[in-house]
Amino acid sequence: MTTQVAQDPSTTWLWIRVDSIAAPLFNSRESDSPVPETEIEGDEIIKLETIEALAASMKAQGQLQPIGVRLLVDDGDNSKYRLRFGSRRLAAAKFNKWERIKAEIKLEPPSPEADDADVLDNSIENFGRRNLSTYDKGRTFAELRRRKIKLDDITAKTGFTGAYISKLAKCHEKLHDDIKAEWRKGNKHADYGFLYELTKEKPADQLPMWEAHIAAADDEKDEGEDDKDKEKTKKGPAKDPVEVFRVPKARYTKIVRAMSTKKTPAAAVEIVKYLIGKTKVCTVLGINDEPADK
Repeated sequence: MTTQVAQDPSTTWLWIRVDSIAAPLFNSRESDSPVPETEIEGDEIIKLETIEALAASMKAQGQLQPIGVRLLVDDGDNSKYRLRFGSRRLAAAKFNKWERIKAEIKLEPPSPEADDADVLDNSIENFGRRNLSTYDKGRTFAELRRRKIKLDDITAKTGFTGAYISKLAKCHEKLHDDIKAEWRKGNKHADYGFLYELTKEKPADQLPMWEAHIAAADDEKDEGEDDKDKEKTKKGPAKDPVEVFRVPKARYTKIVRAMSTKKTPAAAVEIVKYLIGKTKVCTVLGINDEPADK
């Protein structure tokens, strides 16, 4: 195989053996349930249907983007590598039973600095290619903080504000394990604003607040459904559809223009009144004539 030398002298591109690539140090995507016939890359379990679709695309179009690896052992075709990013592409290549995959290779040997760079690159890759859950973002930000990567560097690389990064990282670091498990599963009540407020309490005090939060949300939902049932009872059986009003084309044009310039609820009501010929609409830009007879 011919090595393609990149502009960065510490990086090359090469088709390398799929079975020569070890798992990454950290993967910013995480799933709860293992799925048969897929690969586990680091601590990420990849969904089968996603990999099947990607594998089909790569089979039809070829590999459009290289994966990222770091050279561990330089031994020609028997060299060993560690994955930096591209676990889904690697899993798709394995799904297709490819022997080789195109990779961007970092030649600098592993070191604490290189390891930090690999974790940050993995995060940037996943942030850019797929929307991560707030749980995965918090988990990733917490890992970057644990590695002492400067907040300014994380902000510059990811595009997120320092406040957002710090709050989500703190949620992952400080939340009770049971609450964090619900956050990971995508519990609809686990909005990060509320979770951040919980981090200001001791873990033992967080659980009662979490349970009360869920109970209050469920009660509010039940009350809303009761109100809807009562409203239906008051209204009685459904009435026949209202008459469809016809308006001249010129008036319709004015209504459309008015709706595009005045979008307040009050203006909308006035436009409806004008449409059915109930009143003159003089407060809406573009309409100043008397309504025609119905």
